[in-house]
Amino acid sequence: MSPVLSLEGKTAIVTGGAGGLGLAITDLFLEAGASVIAVDINTDLVQKFEATHDKSKAIAVEANVTLEDDLQDLFKMAVKRFDHIDIIVNNAGLTDRLDPVGTLEKDLWDRIIAVNLTAPMMVTKFGVNHMLEKQIKGSIINIGSVAALRGFAAGAAYTSSKHGLVGLTKNTASFYTDKGIRCNAVLPSGMETNISKTITSINDEGYEHLMKGPVTMVNPKEVAQTVLFLASDASNTISGSCIATDLGYAAS
Repeated sequence: MSPVLSLEGKTAIVTGGAGGLGLAITDLFLEAGASVIAVDINTDLVQKFEATHDKSKAIAVEANVTLEDDLQDLFKMAVKRFDHIDIIVNNAGLTDRLDPVGTLEKDLWDRIIAVNLTAPMMVTKFGVNHMLEKQIKGSIINIGSVAALRGFAAGAAYTSSKHGLVGLTKNTASFYTDKGIRCNAVLPSGMETNISKTITSINDEGYEHLMKGPVTMVNPKEVAQTVLFLASDASNTISGSCIATDLGYAAS
């Protein structure tokens, strides 16, 4: 690991951190020297994580990031265990069924917005206040999607949530960069991760629309490299940026 990308002495919270892209980020952070709290709602993934990771540097916490009480308990535990939180990665997410607004159910909209936008806001709020209190030079990284750069890369709910996450990223950066807290977003295209298991059915019209354009798939381990860069001191001049990791998909 390059010393420039070292996270030695830093502690990170990664939501959705026990599987898929989150696990790739967690493992890379550990390789870079960080201590990591991997937060996940999936019991099986949490148990597997605990069985395969060194508990002195990495712990898995089963929590629902949409519940404020769970987040409050998470941060209390993290501070008690590691004293300080330097890095937050808002990675937990849900995808939708590719529904356009005309066939979108409100319950699905509410669920997607809760996980993909409201939860990152709440995690960021807890993180920012902790960093300000401890005078930490922190880094917050939001995992968005190329859906934030196009009118269609998913359904209306998912696309709207990722556009909103870009706004949250830029607003957070504008308020807190001069206080030592950077905030950026990474916008991947499609990945083979466990988020696909949250899809129960696909809207036929949405799927046909998706297939009209190019479909690019990226490797979660390669996306994690970009997240590591943004977490490290090598990116100290970068805040409020939204970096597409999509093999040029959004530019096509």
